[in-house]
Amino acid sequence: MKSVIVDKVKSFKNIETEIPPLEEGKALIKVSYTGICGSDNLMYALEGTVGSVIGHEFSGIVEDSGTTGFKKGDRVVAPETNPCGKCEYCLSGRDYLCPSLLSDSPGISRPGAYGDYIQVRGDLLIKVPDDYDLKLGAIIEPIAISLHAIDQMHLPKNKKVLIWGNGPVGGYAAFVAKRKLGCEVIMVGRGQERVNFCNKLPFVDVCLSMKDPDFDAKLEELAPGGFEYALDCVLAKGGMDQVLTKLKGGASLSLVGAHSPTLDYNTGFLLSKGTVMYAANFFTLAEFKEAYQFTLNYPEELGMTITSSVKLDADELLKMFDKLFNSKNNAEYKVVIDHSL
Repeated sequence: MKSVIVDKVKSFKNIETEIPPLEEGKALIKVSYTGICGSDNLMYALEGTVGSVIGHEFSGIVEDSGTTGFKKGDRVVAPETNPCGKCEYCLSGRDYLCPSLLSDSPGISRPGAYGDYIQVRGDLLIKVPDDYDLKLGAIIEPIAISLHAIDQMHLPKNKKVLIWGNGPVGGYAAFVAKRKLGCEVIMVGRGQERVNFCNKLPFVDVCLSMKDPDFDAKLEELAPGGFEYALDCVLAKGGMDQVLTKLKGGASLSLVGAHSPTLDYNTGFLLSKGTVMYAANFFTLAEFKEAYQFTLNYPEELGMTITSSVKLDADELLKMFDKLFNSKNNAEYKVVIDHSL
């Protein structure tokens, strides 16, 4: 089978390998689509990832069902997480805190979907309808991430919410806030092309650019005195203070979608604002299923977020990574690997 490995820091290489023997309790999935995630960009820059196959957002077709109860040809989606189902966290519905969450996890701790085949626990697979667009299946995971961040902060219905960051995680947070809770969504971005793109999304009320000379005045006009609820979907080093200036005292702030391994912000300012912070971490299996349901109910809206497909090829992926993560004014949004190309 063909796979793309991280052959050195910030580099990919095409390889051909044999399909590993099927493990007990798992099904062999022929990958159809793989989402390119911001965390992939972090992972391929790590020494510890060299030699591995990343890719944790995926959809596909059962090739070998093993003892899972599925059959060859079933179209499926699944999370990359691996909760045990037995610990105190799993039994209390907080499986996102399970100690084994990322053990044996495709694209993280075992070969992932930057390869033609992956193995997934049968009890985690969700069979999808024959007419389901498997491209949407590759964006369920980031939708679930954003859903979890909103669930965790207990965002009420019909509130005004600030989405700080207009990448895909911010976009899916906007979608959940609008379609699940009926919120007024104010989004903030930087590059004008992405700002223009987000202003066309039907679940975003307005997206402002921080580069706009009237940015602060426009945001103040939209939320005099600041926002009561916000999600930081950037978490870039040095950016936290700026988010805090846009919040009311006692506001709720959910942190999701890290783009920096460390954060630095003014502790005194944070304490004086009395900000309630939530560190969002992955999602529950129930939230993954709810995110899948969103793709069934809103296929056109969510499909709008996928702007390009690339083939499974090291050179093509390097070009796309450079475009997605290094360009200062990038017109792409969510990009998927199409394994049929």
